[in-house]
Amino acid sequence: MPTVLADRVRSPWARKVLAILGVLIVANLVLAVVGPILPEPVTYPTREIQLSVELLDHQTEGGCVDLLVTGNSIAAHDVSAAALAAGLGLGSGVVSVLPGSIASVDVDWMNRVTLPRTDPGTVVYVVSPLTFAPEAVAERYGLGIYTRAVATRGGWPGDLHRWATEHLPLFEYRLALADFAALSDGAEGKLPTSYAEILAATGRSVDPDGHTRATGSFGGSAAFLESLGTAAQLVSDVWEVDQAQVDALADQFAALEADGRRVVLVIPPVSSALPPVFPGGQEGYDEYLDAARRLGQATGVPTVDLADGAYPDSAFWDTHHLNQQGSERLTGEVADALAGTDFPACGEVG
Repeated sequence: MPTVLADRVRSPWARKVLAILGVLIVANLVLAVVGPILPEPVTYPTREIQLSVELLDHQTEGGCVDLLVTGNSIAAHDVSAAALAAGLGLGSGVVSVLPGSIASVDVDWMNRVTLPRTDPGTVVYVVSPLTFAPEAVAERYGLGIYTRAVATRGGWPGDLHRWATEHLPLFEYRLALADFAALSDGAEGKLPTSYAEILAATGRSVDPDGHTRATGSFGGSAAFLESLGTAAQLVSDVWEVDQAQVDALADQFAALEADGRRVVLVIPPVSSALPPVFPGGQEGYDEYLDAARRLGQATGVPTVDLADGAYPDSAFWDTHHLNQQGSERLTGEVADALAGTDFPACGEVG
């Protein structure tokens, strides 16, 4: 029996568990002393998010910005904030998004991370097909990890997380103290050190304003949406728009306007391949579009609806993100649609 137990303890799985427990115990003891002096506990769940925030910090070193483009990754691909700001007669613009997120998480992210850094006069929100996904579906698919990106935590777990944010590499959705591959890569200097490096690994680049520049055209793969559809079926046979997500955006738009900011809603196009594989098929996709359009009508914010803009598939990088050619067209059309509208600069807010 002792021999069997010793063999189990020496197994790779057991050693990993013991190592993690050891790190947590030591961190707990250390943080009992240094925890109170650590910075605000905001945890970024992936290295991509961590480095994108560092990019935003760099972009906003000079103070507030006139125009913020936000939402999830579709916003980053589809709109150039710098070009749109110039088209609207504004001096500065940045793109800051939370990839893969749903509306309630976007709102929390805006309030905790992007708005305090940018203090924009105008907020352009690009509503995507994933924006209104039910939380249960988001959790099943894995989008729920982003709730950790804005979580304020109390007690020693919070101390541990905020310490780790500052001192440990983050990679693949989890803190590196629980990711041995990331710890090894970090020790060998293999982890990316800039947001541009992460995008470069996927054949994309980032402009100075944070806009994601994607080259190449949609190749026909819809694996991402098909897997999302599978997640939806695991939770429910019927895809539905989560009204809580719609309400979260409506309340956020009202709060932004109460602060004196101008809000613009953009409904982007998607490739012809997306609606058939969207959860619920064409009917599910139409429900999303209807919810987005009703959101614009109910809140009264200027809405630029390009969902039926007849963008060819060659203008897309995948099923729902525009490539650079498509982005330039969309950014120009948004600017044209808003021509003649007065937009406040950041210094005019408040």
